[in-house]
Amino acid sequence: MTLLPGHYSGPAPADPREPGAPAGRLFHKIVPITAPQFGAQYVFYHQISRDGFDSSQPFQQKIYAFDLDPKRSTNRMRSVVFYPQQGYANLEQHAAQLASLDPTVLMQFPESCAIRWLAGERPGVFVARVSRSDCQYVSKAFKQIIAPDLTYVLSEAEFAIEDVLYGENGQPLFPPSGLLHATRLRTAAEP
Repeated sequence: MTLLPGHYSGPAPADPREPGAPAGRLFHKIVPITAPQFGAQYVFYHQISRDGFDSSQPFQQKIYAFDLDPKRSTNRMRSVVFYPQQGYANLEQHAAQLASLDPTVLMQFPESCAIRWLAGERPGVFVARVSRSDCQYVSKAFKQIIAPDLTYVLSEAEFAIEDVLYGENGQPLFPPSGLLHATRLRTAAEP
């Protein structure tokens, strides 16, 4: 939880919504927020953009809430995702909107889709996973049952992500990009 916040940037895959457009870069801003309505003490806002950390038009926005129940069997965090055009860009800068944000209006996932964190193969590396064999949900956008295969790799140096969505036919909805590595440029506490 202390390693997650930061500003990361790395190459982006081509945007499937814009065939032929150059790949460009992705900017990840992950910051701690105060949002008790998400049911956890440790809550983070993740904004993914193609045009800078404080973009006014983020590509995707998520909120993560860590499960700190002493009886938990694994280290997990729940993720909720904003629907397109639903959230305030740079939500961490809008205290009133954040305080009034109702988690039930965001894209929710079943408990089986909680992101599980484990120690990586090297000290200081952490890996989070959601397996498509464990997680399925009905997607309003794709009008079918989706099974995601998600991997995050986190270290002091970088944040890497791969998110492959499989449709009902068992095929990826978009060509898999592989693990996208983004270099940590600064921690969330740095100006």
